[in-house]
Amino acid sequence: MDLNVLGSIGLGILVLVWVGYRQTTWRPVGARMWRLPLILGLVGLASMISSGMPLSGIDLAALALELVVSAATGVWMGVLAHFRPLAPSDATSARWESRTGWWGLALWLLVVAVRVGIDIVAVRLGAGMVTSTGVILLVLAANRLVRVGVILNRAGRLDAGTPVGQPTLV
Repeated sequence: MDLNVLGSIGLGILVLVWVGYRQTTWRPVGARMWRLPLILGLVGLASMISSGMPLSGIDLAALALELVVSAATGVWMGVLAHFRPLAPSDATSARWESRTGWWGLALWLLVVAVRVGIDIVAVRLGAGMVTSTGVILLVLAANRLVRVGVILNRAGRLDAGTPVGQPTLV
């Protein structure tokens, strides 16, 4: 293994641990939630572009399938999110805290497992780009972006006093 592969593995493990931790901890609901997914997406796109690897039809099909699975799981995570009121403070304007808990962590691991499975099949069919760090980050960003969108939508409905379905408040 070369240093680039070890770096990619290390980065992947760090992202998995970080996101797994965040699934189980209460986080203020607000605009800051967009930061990680946007960073992951931009770094992923930049990495894909700078790699110079061509995208084959198999790569595009695998990427599309991974993005759909990732986004669908992001919706599911957002729907599973629990909310609790946040005490007013000068440090944040957020009114709610949210977490997806252990079910969110299980779904996160499911996204990773499905992604690995799709990659194995795609590589056997001749894909090359689908296993790159850029694609991995892009798929993770899609999951996080959709999840954040659903959570912010639900929090807005809580602010408006509209029922948001179960589970909501803890």
